[in-house]
Amino acid sequence: FDEETELGKYFQKKHFGNSIISIILFFLLHSCTPKQKADLIIYNAKIFSLDSAMTEFESIAIKKGKILELGTSEFILKKYQSEKEIDAEKKFVYPGFIDSHCHLDFPEFQSRLPEVLANMKSSQVSHALCVSVDIPDFPNVLKLAQENDNLYASVGVHPDYEDTPEPSLDFLVDTASQHSKIVAIGETGLD
Repeated sequence: FDEETELGKYFQKKHFGNSIISIILFFLLHSCTPKQKADLIIYNAKIFSLDSAMTEFESIAIKKGKILELGTSEFILKKYQSEKEIDAEKKFVYPGFIDSHCHLDFPEFQSRLPEVLANMKSSQVSHALCVSVDIPDFPNVLKLAQENDNLYASVGVHPDYEDTPEPSLDFLVDTASQHSKIVAIGETGLD
């Protein structure tokens, strides 16, 4: 159409108007995109991803104990929402750590085990490795692991337990291979 005619001006305005409406709709739709839900957001932190480059991030979104995403605080807070958001105040955060050594089978923990497990949960310690110190008490360690989804077991003997039978390597490997909740062999006594 010739832009000088009335019909040409009409189509030019109509085309221009449709473009404006399209742009406005695009921005409205994208600005109204709901945030993804996370169980926990930590922001304003120094988060080391522990990758080969030791990449540092400011923020992390977590759901069901798994990392959803790492990024800048602005990016994570725009993309995710959570009832629990923590301003880390530039403190260090190392995601993915597990308490790799505890003795929850010891007598002093037996009456307090529900309290200890609740404290682990409230402190966001997602898993723990209950370490065996001798073979006679190993069944108690294994039972703890089998009864609690977030606990795992090792099989082994602590060097300070001199009056306990020393297991053979074959015994340790065979025992570990028979139980999916055994994820480690040994107790080195270096703690």
